[in-house]
Amino acid sequence: PVTQLSPEMSAGGGRQLRADAQRNREAILAAAEAEFRDQGANACIDGIAERAGVGVGTVYRNYATKDELMRAIMKSHVEPMLAAARRSLRDPDPGGAFLAFVREVASESCSFRALADTLASAGLDIHSTKQEMIGELVGLMQDMFTRGQNAGTLRPDVTAEDVSALMQGLSHTIQVCDDQRQVARCVELICDALRSPQTAHSA
Repeated sequence: PVTQLSPEMSAGGGRQLRADAQRNREAILAAAEAEFRDQGANACIDGIAERAGVGVGTVYRNYATKDELMRAIMKSHVEPMLAAARRSLRDPDPGGAFLAFVREVASESCSFRALADTLASAGLDIHSTKQEMIGELVGLMQDMFTRGQNAGTLRPDVTAEDVSALMQGLSHTIQVCDDQRQVARCVELICDALRSPQTAHSA
């Protein structure tokens, strides 16, 4: 007789398959990031597959091209920031949450700078890729800043354009400055500039 799987067994098998597939994707991304950091433009799919402990075919089934894989690496760094921004929008201290998020963005940007340069050298159009991915993040930051203004903890005379310009300036500083103490000082100067006068005086 033909053995038939119950719906529960089938569902369990499907869940296990999805879990295995997810682990493979995570292993491939981690291996690809390490390979690009070590090998730069010379990174190859064979090396990524070996690091991940999967077959080359598994890599291609998940990421059809090297460009798609590099974009996935970029996305893996942006998505945690989006999640953090959404959490900040629920924080009972809107101003403090925004300033904490500015520091978090600066920290992530510092750690990611070298990888971004490596991906650019490997042929990824970093500028257009970043523009595609950070649009939602910019919108969330604007919402966070507005909450802080409404709560009276962030300066009421600062506009979204001001914040954008400051963050662009900070991004440039992170790109060109190797002194992390100087970068940290710039971050704190920006945070001080964004606090409302009442909050700054009471700090």
